[in-house]
Amino acid sequence: MGQPRLAVRDLTEAIRLAPEDERTYCSRAAAYYCVGNIDGALEDAEKAIALDTTFAGGWGQRAYGRSRCGNFVKAIEDYSEAIRLAPTEGFYYRGRAGAYNCTGDADRALIDASDAIRLDPNHPDAWSVRGEAYSGKGDYVSAIADYTVALGRSSRWVRALVGRADAYAATGEHDLAVVDLQRALDVSPSWASGYERRASVHYASGDYDSALKDCATALSLNPKSARAFTVRAQVYAHFRKEDEAIANFTEALRLNPADASAYGNRALAHSRKREFDRAIQDYTDAIRLAPEWAQAFDARGSAYFRLADWRCAISDFTCALQLKPDLRRALEFRAMAHEALGDYAAATEDRLKADELARRESGHDN
Repeated sequence: MGQPRLAVRDLTEAIRLAPEDERTYCSRAAAYYCVGNIDGALEDAEKAIALDTTFAGGWGQRAYGRSRCGNFVKAIEDYSEAIRLAPTEGFYYRGRAGAYNCTGDADRALIDASDAIRLDPNHPDAWSVRGEAYSGKGDYVSAIADYTVALGRSSRWVRALVGRADAYAATGEHDLAVVDLQRALDVSPSWASGYERRASVHYASGDYDSALKDCATALSLNPKSARAFTVRAQVYAHFRKEDEAIANFTEALRLNPADASAYGNRALAHSRKREFDRAIQDYTDAIRLAPEWAQAFDARGSAYFRLADWRCAISDFTCALQLKPDLRRALEFRAMAHEALGDYAAATEDRLKADELARRESGHDN
């Protein structure tokens, strides 16, 4: 849609002249999406459905809006109704596949995306959304293959470029990931998330100067980029600039207080400064958000250990080992905590288990 604002104006006039035409409401909903008016688009989709419940377009437009709002379960319901009414329309399968991907249901996403490809094999989004499903299953080779097909259909398709970059990064092909992200940024040079993603790739590859530059660019475009603050904090933490790391993790958490890893990383910076009470609080928040994170229990146990709080340390090491029984470090520290309390039998048992794990890790398990 080349000029969506003009389209909204013209379609509004068309609705004034013919207020019972559900298709016009759907067209205006699409124009509203293009100008970022999600509420207006959803209202038009609702109106289209009210006018004709058998018109698939109304359900499809509402599904798209619900996906844009993060309401993926409801979006899936609407896409399903649209598919029932128009079972040969690839757009609805692509949309539902994307919603399934966002709920973590890669298997259903894969089925829908394959149907979308069957119905419209030339649409790059059909291949892109299946690439996302393969990535969700950890099959990065198949994901890269699908993204590459998508880019064969349209070489500037940003969704495919970003998806393939993520897949390359997941397989350690950081240079290829950077190339794809640069291509995506060439298409959308003001796209803050592209710089955030590339900063993450640079950090993972050890190119810290480039990571910091991309974080700065991302934050100039979007000062509320939690991810950019997080990556910059990670770079500072790598160089043991703990105060700078803590400041950036704090800002990231202000913007995204549900990031367990940011709490865990800030806790580590506090521990390096020997601020163990603060570290314990951050690890506690991390565990609250990610209760299956064994390493967070282990690290909090270590902070308690440094404060000579042996019983709390033992409790945390025990939780860590219940979640991850091969965590040798937790066994070793729990042994020392038991010894500090005078429980030499428990200390000996833990040391024997730790020694056995060490032999297995070295390949000498006999």
